[in-house]
Amino acid sequence: TWFLSGGYDHNLSELSAKYQRITLHSENTFHLSNHFQVSAGLYFIQNNNESGQNGYGMITSGNGASLYPYAMLGDNNGNALPVIRNYRQVYLDTVGQGKLLDWKYYPLDDYKHIMNTVKKYDLLASLKLNYRINKSWMAELQYRYENQRTTGQILYDPQSFYARDIINSFTQLNYTTGQVTYKVPKGGILDNSNSLLEAHNSRAQLNYTNTWQQHQLTGVAGAEIRETKNSVNAYRTYGYNNDILTYGNVDYTTIHPILVTGFPSFIPTTSSMGKNLNRFISAYINLAYTYKERYTLSASGRRDASNLFGVNTNQKWTPLWSSGAAWQISREPFYQLSWLPYLKFSLTYGYSGNVDPNQSAVTTIMYQSTSPYTLTPYASINRYANPDLRGEKTSQLNARIDFKTNGNRISGSMEYFMKKGIDLYGLTPIDYTTGIGNTVLKNTASMKGNGFDVELNTINTDKKIKWLTTLLFNLYKDKVTDYYTNIARANSYIYGANVYTLSPLKGYPVYSVFSYRWAGLDALTGNPIGYFNKQVSGNYNSIVTDSLQNAVYNGHAFPVTQIALRNTFSYGPFSFSLNIVGKFGYYFRRSSIDYSGLFNNGTGHADFALRWQKPGDEMHTNVASMMYPLIGNRDVFYSGSEVLVEKCDHIRLQYIALSYECTKKQFKKLPMQRLRVFANASNLGILWKANSVQMDPDYLNNVIPPSATIAIGCNISF
Repeated sequence: TWFLSGGYDHNLSELSAKYQRITLHSENTFHLSNHFQVSAGLYFIQNNNESGQNGYGMITSGNGASLYPYAMLGDNNGNALPVIRNYRQVYLDTVGQGKLLDWKYYPLDDYKHIMNTVKKYDLLASLKLNYRINKSWMAELQYRYENQRTTGQILYDPQSFYARDIINSFTQLNYTTGQVTYKVPKGGILDNSNSLLEAHNSRAQLNYTNTWQQHQLTGVAGAEIRETKNSVNAYRTYGYNNDILTYGNVDYTTIHPILVTGFPSFIPTTSSMGKNLNRFISAYINLAYTYKERYTLSASGRRDASNLFGVNTNQKWTPLWSSGAAWQISREPFYQLSWLPYLKFSLTYGYSGNVDPNQSAVTTIMYQSTSPYTLTPYASINRYANPDLRGEKTSQLNARIDFKTNGNRISGSMEYFMKKGIDLYGLTPIDYTTGIGNTVLKNTASMKGNGFDVELNTINTDKKIKWLTTLLFNLYKDKVTDYYTNIARANSYIYGANVYTLSPLKGYPVYSVFSYRWAGLDALTGNPIGYFNKQVSGNYNSIVTDSLQNAVYNGHAFPVTQIALRNTFSYGPFSFSLNIVGKFGYYFRRSSIDYSGLFNNGTGHADFALRWQKPGDEMHTNVASMMYPLIGNRDVFYSGSEVLVEKCDHIRLQYIALSYECTKKQFKKLPMQRLRVFANASNLGILWKANSVQMDPDYLNNVIPPSATIAIGCNISF
């Protein structure tokens, strides 16, 4: 038997960025005898990405600062105009006495002189041998090999601002003689990067199946070995000419003065090399016993090991296991519910594991570039010895009920689960006199969570017009049960807008939203006011470094409850589906004016127009007044205050789909066996949300939320 498929994608974004993908998939199975079977597979993917124009927010004034308001990118005829970047225009008009390259920045045209391309080739080959020893036993050998190559290239041609800026910065000009010396040769700058991933995966397994009288026993046992090797390298070429493939030489080991400041500096380079090797081994066994097709007992066990953890061999292994029981109640003689012909209850409990491939049991060092002080290569400690580090483990208990009514008019499942994570990674305080910092990663944290999963499928009408409904409901809550840390300051857990990181605080969710207590605006100055020692205060340094116990816990940062409702209508060959999704029980902190960002980087916000400006404004606004000189922690307090926290609950129309399908059986002259034409529309917008802020809760960090997507295509089977 054989299977062959292929695909081609060619996408062009609204910013003229290009994406192409070619996929080829082949599977072949050879039955060499009644007992011996060989299967071989090959999967190949090629991706090509090319950059396009600058998007919103990608044009800056240099040094990370936002582009100043009302910057003119072009004149009335559409010709590119320079904008200020790094240096004032008046200064650029005179610097170098006209002997330098044009140092002005033209963002409207600059993207045309930068070509960023990424090509990825992914080859996955597999081989599987099956040998049936007898009726009950079968041996299986599997091998899989993956080779993934990624090449990246960024070409800044001679007209790009990036190339002109570096060339000018390292140019040496003798103002007496007028001699110009280019330490960076004129021409383009080419950055190349290459990465290679090679993975080997081998498995040997025995399968057992036996049925006698009213008993059935199945099982598998085996071992698996995996190896993953990653290697990367990058380098830069100056003075590059893409037409004739020539380049220049630069001296990376000598310090050169920067033209504008005179500050000594090395010519920048992207050269780097790295290699990583991870090995894993697993041994496992799974057994399941069924009696009278009603009662099932199952058990599994495995031991995983890797070269990442433990100095001693017995410390490298992580034992994991699970067990379960199932009871098909509807097969019992006493079961009399004819309207519910299928009812099954199952219960499982076990452990799963997780490892962090970035850790190491021994001290490792990483070699760096040339030191500006000794002019020799230097190294730094990359990871410190951590011989007791183990893999994380999670225990989980699941209780599930599956059911079906007559004709499957109503079917579904209800499941309750409890999770408990132990030996979780956490930063643990250590003696700072060791010289390796204040914390080290250890297995010192734990957490627990529980929730419900409900799936309900209904056949509402089953005549010429068919109407099917699927309802998915999920409820999940978690909290930290242990975390060894001596950090309890509010500013260690309270961040600005839409910044959510782990909140390892005992008794609270893993991802939480905390805020500074808000007491309004000062009636005379418009300064934001908070609380310190349970008293109204404007001492911002004390408020932001106060104990977290005096802050406000707003709630979960991620949804507690999620609901999805999908309806499908069909009439003959036509089908129409729509999916509505709801997320509830979580919070976010919206952004507002940050005067530090405004003055230092030119980052503004629409709330600036709503700021307090005169006494009485505090009655109708919560936006702090503008103050100069800046008080840093004043902005920190306001940006992290509870007045900016909003509910994130919302309901959205996730997608709609329309399709038409016909077969050769219906239309004898159809040149293919099956034809399906479809149109899908996704990201169609929000139907309801709990706040009045003009932000999409699913894309809080996007300045411009993604637009609706419409896809049209067809599937053909011959």
